[in-house]
Amino acid sequence: MGAEGFTTFAKGRTAKEAFEKAVTEAQYEYGHGGYTGTIAEKEHSFKMFPAPGGMDTPMDRIQELRGRIDEEFNSEKGRKLRREALAKIESRTHDKFLDEAYRLINDHAVEKWGPAGAMKVRDGLYLFFGWASS
Repeated sequence: MGAEGFTTFAKGRTAKEAFEKAVTEAQYEYGHGGYTGTIAEKEHSFKMFPAPGGMDTPMDRIQELRGRIDEEFNSEKGRKLRREALAKIESRTHDKFLDEAYRLINDHAVEKWGPAGAMKVRDGLYLFFGWASS
């Protein structure tokens, strides 16, 4: 029996709610038989880690900018540019979180039989990661 690293983003009002949704979805997708190498193996707990660079919620800054950008670009072309710019920023932010999660996985900050790791990306969005039996 081996182990595989996993990462998964999940939405929820709280980290606990997002974790439970992610586990339930993985169990539905991969089954309840065990050894899936997914978050389905971590059905009991998770451990919070700080966001990359010590930032609590970098996505909050994007949310703040949305209102200002809407006012300045209140045309169809402006709205399209805003959507594209925000998508790029959000994608880069997700990449930074994934890089940090992979670093923690590789450094064995989370263990196969221990709780999953978790980071708050922004309000309502969490990244879960770790080792799972496969």
